[in-house]
Amino acid sequence: MPGTQGGNRSLTRTQQLEELEKLVDDLRSDNTRYPVLVEGERDVSALRLLGLEGTILKLNSGESLVQRADRLSTQYPRIVLLTDWDAKGMRLHGRLRELLEDCEVYVDDHYWLRLRKICGRACRTIEDLPAQLRHLRRMAGKAD
Repeated sequence: MPGTQGGNRSLTRTQQLEELEKLVDDLRSDNTRYPVLVEGERDVSALRLLGLEGTILKLNSGESLVQRADRLSTQYPRIVLLTDWDAKGMRLHGRLRELLEDCEVYVDDHYWLRLRKICGRACRTIEDLPAQLRHLRRMAGKAD
């Protein structure tokens, strides 16, 4: 389909842009109440560029996944989980979700699922999100 190169093939670029902007707005709002857990520092920086001002936690903290999940469960009853969509990130997402839920943390992966669907193969990592958003805006004639 014309106008959808590299992203979700069922959406036009304009639709993809609108959905991505809405999702990022919703994530900004939820981040004022709930922490977002990402893989590393570049992911934190990318989300800050997108305007998230709340708590963003890095997974890489020198602890095992089990230790990290256990410690997070003592601090947060709900966490928005945003790992990458590459093979490593997919495995990590499943394992973290399992560990956090075992510790009775509500894992919100709505954003992870929607971002994966909206961006498709064009964006495989959280750190790619700002560039993908800029690209879609340029393609839709709405440059920053």
